Amino acid sequence: MTCTAPVDTSSVGFAVETGVNIARITDAISSTRRVVPKTRSRLKAKKHLERYAHYYERWDSNDKSRKRALVDLHTAKTVHIELLANVQGEAQAQLKFVIEAWDQIVECRRVLKWSYAYGYYLSLNQSGKMEFFGHLQGQAESALERLHHCAEKEMSEYMSGDCRSEDFKGFRSKLAGLTLVTRNYFENLVTALENDLSEVENDGTKTGKSSEVESDGSKEKA
Repeated sequence: MTCTAPVDTSSVGFAVETGVNIARITDAISSTRRVVPKTRSRLKAKKHLERYAHYYERWDSNDKSRKRALVDLHTAKTVHIELLANVQGEAQAQLKFVIEAWDQIVECRRVLKWSYAYGYYLSLNQSGKMEFFGHLQGQAESALERLHHCAEKEMSEYMSGDCRSEDFKGFRSKLAGLTLVTRNYFENLVTALENDLSEVENDGTKTGKSSEVESDGSKEKA
C-alpha cells in the first residue's frame, strides 16, 4: 500500500489526500448548519459526521504519533545508543536493534494512519470486509502499542546504571521480538488492503485465499 505523507491535518486536507470528492465531506458538514425539517435527515447527518470524526481523530492521532516517533528515532540515533553503550558496556554496533525498533514504529504509524482513511471509505454494506478489516487493524495496532511502549518506556530503565547487563539481554530479546511480531502483523494488514480484503466475501465468508494468522503475526497457509 503506497501512501504519501500529508502536511495538512485538517479535515479538508484529509479528504483531499485520500483522493475523494471534497464535495461529499463539504455537503455533510454544511448539512449540520442548515435547519433540516425531517428528524430522519438530521439523525443521518449526525451519524455521518460522528463516523467521520471517529476515523479522522484516529488518523490525526497516528499522524502526530508518527511525527513524535521520528523525533524519538533521531534521539535514539544521536543520544540513546551512545548512552546505552557506555552504561551497558555494549558496542554500538550491537545496539542496532533499538534503531530497528524505532524505524518499525515510524513506518507502522504511517500505515496505521492511512488504514483509518481506508476504513472510513469502506462501505458499511460490506459487513464481512468491515469485520475482517477491523480484526486485522486491531491486531496490528495492539502489536504496535506494545512495541512503542517497550521502546519508549522500558528502554529508559537501561540508560542508568541500575540495571545489570543480564537484564539488558532480556530486554534486547523482548524488543527485537516485538519488532518482528509487529512487522508481521502490519505486513498482513498491508497485503489485505492491497488486495481489497479479497480474503472474505461481503457476508463474512472466507474465500479459498484465506490463511490463518499465528500469535507472532506470521501466516500459516490453510
